[in-house]
Amino acid sequence: MKNSGQNIRSKFLNYSAFLNRMKRHNIHIHSTFSDGRLSIEEIAVRATGLEVIGISDHAYTTKLPSSLQVNGKLDAYIAELEKVQHLHPEIKILKGLEIDSHRYSGTNPLGLPFDQVNRFDYVLFEQVSLGTFGDRSIYDLIEARPYLHCAVGLAHNDMQINFDSHEREVAKLLTELDIFVDINQSEIGAEGIGGNTRLGLDYFHYFSPELLGAMREYGVKVAIGTDAHAGQSILLIDEAYHFIEQHHLLPHPLIQ
Repeated sequence: MKNSGQNIRSKFLNYSAFLNRMKRHNIHIHSTFSDGRLSIEEIAVRATGLEVIGISDHAYTTKLPSSLQVNGKLDAYIAELEKVQHLHPEIKILKGLEIDSHRYSGTNPLGLPFDQVNRFDYVLFEQVSLGTFGDRSIYDLIEARPYLHCAVGLAHNDMQINFDSHEREVAKLLTELDIFVDINQSEIGAEGIGGNTRLGLDYFHYFSPELLGAMREYGVKVAIGTDAHAGQSILLIDEAYHFIEQHHLLPHPLIQ
C-alpha cells in the first residue's frame, strides 16, 4: 500500500511539474487577414495576460471568398506576424493556419503545397473524422503527415462523435504521428456569435472516460484554442485550462 501511495504521489508531482510548464495560451485566433475582426497587432494588445498566442487564419477552403483566406497572400501574412512579434516581445506569437479538409469545401491534405505550409509553426485541420458527414478521413491526414514538418493539430473536433468506438485506435495514431488536439472553448457566451458546440456545450465536455483514458494512456498532446474572431474571446480559456488540468492531459511543446 505504501508503494502504491508513493507511485500515485510521484505521478501527481510529475504531472504537476509538467502542467506548470504550460504557458497561458490561445492558439486558435483569426485576424483581419481572414474573417476576424481585429488586426494581428490589435490581437496582441488584447491578449494581455497570455504568454503565447497563435494566429491561425483560414486557408484552402471554398467556404470563404479568397479575400477572407490567406493562401493567396502568405508572404504578407508571415511578414505581418513577424512585424507584430518584433513590436510585442512580451508575448510569443506563433504563425499558424487553419485548413479546411472537408471533402466538398476543403482540400485533401495530400494536395497541399507543403513548401508553403511548412513555413508555419503549426497548422490546424478542421472537418476530420473517420470520413463521415463529408468530413475528411483521419487516414488521409495520416498519409500527408510525413510531408508536414510543422506541428499539426485537429481544430475544434467533436471527437466523441467523430471517433466513437475507436478511441484507443485514434489516440494511438495521434500520438504516433504527433498530432495534437485543440481543446476549444467556444465564443458562445462571450460575444454571442456562435461557436463549436453541441447542445450548447463545448465539444470537450462530451469526451467520454474511454476517450480521456486513451488520451492519457497514449500521451495525446493538447492545446487550448477559442476560434476567436473578435476581442473578448481571446482570453476565454479558463474552462479549457481547468479541463486539461482535471483530466491530466499533456500540453503540446508549442505552448511550453
